[in-house]
Amino acid sequence: MNHRVFLLLLSLTPIIFAWNCKNNLEKKKETVISFVNDQGYVINAEYVVGDARRYGVFPNSTNTEINPITGKPVIISLLDLAEKRNIEITFITGDYPHDLNIKSRKNLRLNFQNTSFNALTISGSKNLKSSHINLRGKLVLFDRFGIHQANNVLIENLIIKTDTAKNLSGLRSRGCHIYKGVSNLHINHLEIGDSGSGMNKAYINTHAALVIDGMGDNPNSVFIKKAIITSSDTHGAYITGDNHKIDTLVVYNFGKGTTRFMSKMQEAKSGQEHIKSGVWINRCNNCMFKNITVYTKNSPEGFPLKLDKGKPNMPTVIERLVLDTKYRDTLIVDELESNIIVKRIDVFENKIN
Repeated sequence: MNHRVFLLLLSLTPIIFAWNCKNNLEKKKETVISFVNDQGYVINAEYVVGDARRYGVFPNSTNTEINPITGKPVIISLLDLAEKRNIEITFITGDYPHDLNIKSRKNLRLNFQNTSFNALTISGSKNLKSSHINLRGKLVLFDRFGIHQANNVLIENLIIKTDTAKNLSGLRSRGCHIYKGVSNLHINHLEIGDSGSGMNKAYINTHAALVIDGMGDNPNSVFIKKAIITSSDTHGAYITGDNHKIDTLVVYNFGKGTTRFMSKMQEAKSGQEHIKSGVWINRCNNCMFKNITVYTKNSPEGFPLKLDKGKPNMPTVIERLVLDTKYRDTLIVDELESNIIVKRIDVFENKIN
């Protein structure tokens, strides 16, 4: 072969290779794009794929309208689309004055851009649990977050706060309730601003701002990176179950209201619900709390910490407990059959960092 021809072919090889790679990449892109198919759900085509408004769901609307294509309410059609077509749905910034109910759904991806709803419930049944639910972004609720019979749920940033003007019942918030049949729940940031109490029957099961219990089918493997409880009328946090890990738990105020009208608490002796506490850990096995901080000076009633029963062969560990007052044994209720180990107690007379 002529040397010039050989050199020319050699010099063209990288170009041909690069062109083939680019061509294959473009084909792959076309393949991916072709899978994003929302036909049969689109009401407002001027919005991009995945924007909730494209499918008839808008802020400042009750979103009870019927999707003319599916014949279902627009919010139900939206969740159907996300689940069946594997499309991430984005809710733009604004107030959506209704509840968001995720029931027995799988492979759901929702993106909240500082979005607010009245309440969020993730639920299922023993035979059909909600699973693989991914909630990204900042979500604000004015009533409560409840979850039961669900697994593999990821929540990035959840804020529950009181705003009686936006709460559909005109009440204060009812906090966060992680209930039976829940496993592998991950929450990156949880903030509960103010959970209420009182004669209204809506508060009857608001035992704490953060409740993890389950009436014999207690949650397993709940992971919370940071939980902040600004204020609770009753207990700050009540935690049961197995294999949980909470990196940071801070309670600023607890026991500010009444427990008089509250129902009995699960896994606890009758009457104990009235002994208020910042953090109450009960029948909690093989759990890890890296840092628990409880402010006591704003909460004259009750105890900062209650350490209740658990399996002795599955101890729960608190790596560090921080209080804003000088430690004394009477600050903690410690049951004889408790399986909880507190490794370190730090005391700050002034502000806790």
